[in-house]
Amino acid sequence: MDSNIKIVPACLESLDELSKLFQSYRIFYKKEPDTEGEKQFLRERITNKESVIYLAKSGGESEDKFIGFVQLFPMFSSTRITRLWLLNDLYVDENYRKSGAASLLIERSKELARETNYAGLMLQTAKTNTTAQSVYDRNEFVQDDNFYSYYWFNK
Repeated sequence: MDSNIKIVPACLESLDELSKLFQSYRIFYKKEPDTEGEKQFLRERITNKESVIYLAKSGGESEDKFIGFVQLFPMFSSTRITRLWLLNDLYVDENYRKSGAASLLIERSKELARETNYAGLMLQTAKTNTTAQSVYDRNEFVQDDNFYSYYWFNK
């Protein structure tokens, strides 16, 4: 693990760098780039405090090279009668994969769950995304074999 990677909260001052990473993340998931829409989406999440976003920064304090991010949304669990964090987005620039940045972002997310007294973290990933699955396995996530995911979209 690279000891020069630091995890910092995203803020409006880091919006440009975060937006670039976010766009790369969306392209990975076969979405068309939308520079203004992506930036507006992130600006609203940060401004309205609707999500928590952490950035991975490489190179120590003097260098502001952001290499990855995680975005978490609060949600409720009726069956657990408590809250969970939905780890909705996790991305590390392909040039920095295997640097430990993803594990550091996940660890910071776990710390957030402990700090906020939420029950834990929940996430989904594509069945074909074996790279991400190995990261989650190494970071103590348990794969759910009992439930299917279903979606309905209005468009």
